[in-house]
Amino acid sequence: MLAADIAPADMLQPKPITLEGAHVRLLPLSLDHLDDLCAVGLDEELWKWVPSRVLERQQMLEYVQLALDEQRRGLSVPFVTTLKDTGQIVGSTRYANISVKDGRLEIGWTWIGKPWQRSAVNTEAKYLMHASCLRGAGLHPRRAQDRRPQREITQRHTAHRRKAGRHTAQAHHDLYGPHSRHRLLQHPGR
Repeated sequence: MLAADIAPADMLQPKPITLEGAHVRLLPLSLDHLDDLCAVGLDEELWKWVPSRVLERQQMLEYVQLALDEQRRGLSVPFVTTLKDTGQIVGSTRYANISVKDGRLEIGWTWIGKPWQRSAVNTEAKYLMHASCLRGAGLHPRRAQDRRPQREITQRHTAHRRKAGRHTAQAHHDLYGPHSRHRLLQHPGR
């Protein structure tokens, strides 16, 4: 069954859950995690593109309290991101902007400490969250959407365009040979 096939009435009321993969375990966020979150999350670079910065312990406390308040109101399900093998907390993520009535949620509000960026941590965490939406353990939304800063999306699109351009040129070279590069730049009708 696809997420689009699930009626809004089938979406479950949000509640804390644990998600586990090969490298990552997502645990329900609690105030007990505050010190470990501060140890990896009070880095100015992590909050550079976020409207509300978390640079001090008090700000992290407010960040966690807000997430837990949203959870109590049924608007989010926040997690701490941990390494499965050691249990070390390396960041946080959540289901947010949950609307049971509309069968919708967003996946985001994610930050990962610098030493674990560009590793399997974020990829697997997002995979677990998406997979959970489609399986029995999740919320069963009709629509799940990733939430990312526009800057990150723009950078990814630019990278994909560059990569696609190189692949197009290489494919043209492979089809027409090394001396036909000019054809790629000419108008198709000429």
